[in-house]
Amino acid sequence: MLLTISALAPLIAVPIIFLLGSRFQHRVGWIVALAFGGSFSGFASLIPEVQSQGFIIEELPWILEVQSFFGFRLDGITLPLALLTTFIGVLVAIYSIAYTEKEHN
Repeated sequence: MLLTISALAPLIAVPIIFLLGSRFQHRVGWIVALAFGGSFSGFASLIPEVQSQGFIIEELPWILEVQSFFGFRLDGITLPLALLTTFIGVLVAIYSIAYTEKEHN
């Protein structure tokens, strides 16, 4: 379940960011950084499991009538890409905080 939460954390944060954006204005970047940081931490905590097993698969039932599942697979190729993507997301979010502060002043 950690893989699913890590993969979907930035997506789940979007409505929260949209609703809180007007209230927090330029500080909303910290919420974005927190979402990507949590996602990065989740993926990083899966490193030992991927190293020992080779891959992780998590499936959730989607359309039960046709036995369709929604799933994620994490292996030695996708793990570094997920870490890189979420780390860059954190850096961009932190940079945007300083950038938007300059724009508001």
